Amino acid sequence: ANDSEIKTTADLKGKRIPFGHDAGLLFHFLYVGILANGGLTYDDVEKVPVVLFREGWNKFKQGKADVALTGVGSGIMKEMNATVPSGVRYLPFDDSPAASKAMLQQSPRTFLIDVEPGPGIDGLMTTTKLAVYDYTIYASKTTPDDVVYKVVKALYEHGDELKAVGGVFQKGFTVENMSKDQGIAYHPGAIKLYKEKGSWKR
Repeated sequence: ANDSEIKTTADLKGKRIPFGHDAGLLFHFLYVGILANGGLTYDDVEKVPVVLFREGWNKFKQGKADVALTGVGSGIMKEMNATVPSGVRYLPFDDSPAASKAMLQQSPRTFLIDVEPGPGIDGLMTTTKLAVYDYTIYASKTTPDDVVYKVVKALYEHGDELKAVGGVFQKGFTVENMSKDQGIAYHPGAIKLYKEKGSWKR
């Protein structure tokens, strides 16, 4: 909340933090990474048990949790900003080498960027260092190459339209980053498209 004494990730010590996320373990590891950025673990905070990701937002709105994880420009951020009397704000991350390394060890493939205030972005009062990660579309190895090729081609050739939709696409999506090394195997159908477009560098 805007009137919170929490100003840095290190200030989360002793605070009430959503914990568990058994129905979406990705978010558990993101919280672990957030705490690591502040030199903390779940042993340093008060755990607020949740199963679903959305429960963390509800606990925050009810005043039962001190922080909640959300995306820039998301609808839930607008909702929380309207619900919490003092409004809400994003917590800046520590970009020192040690803090960044600690976060990366717990939440691989996350990284920090500066996000500037703008229309439709609640919770950003000034340029703020935030943690982000790339969204990934998964396909089975049995999914036909031509199906994956067509999906990736549609995304690649309509990047500007995706950005116009807003949300996560508007803030960081580029077609060049679609073939970024994520540490996992890419489907042959996707590789074929990226090679045709000249963006496959491996």
